[in-house]
Amino acid sequence: MDSSDLERFFNRQWKTIIEKCEKALGPDDLEQIQSITSWDSMQKYVFESVGTGSGGLIPYEIVLIKPTLGHLHQYTQTFESQLAPDLQVDFFWGIIGVLLKLTT
Repeated sequence: MDSSDLERFFNRQWKTIIEKCEKALGPDDLEQIQSITSWDSMQKYVFESVGTGSGGLIPYEIVLIKPTLGHLHQYTQTFESQLAPDLQVDFFWGIIGVLLKLTT
């Protein structure tokens, strides 16, 4: 496989994962997820919602996966620092999707 084949493969994987997730979520949950448009906005939502004085609390389920999210953050930081500034998000998340399938 050359790099363009890999890119198409990972793009297809990511689109398939998105479709499955959209079908599994209720309208309110889907709207909330779609409001998080970047890695930075997700980090802000998850890690900065406690102790802000706004009364927001991290849901129990997020607290349980917070250590894993930290590992994912380290992985993405490494990925971002090793690749060119024009990192294609679809390609990146396609790779993440494949890695998650392999580990589960």
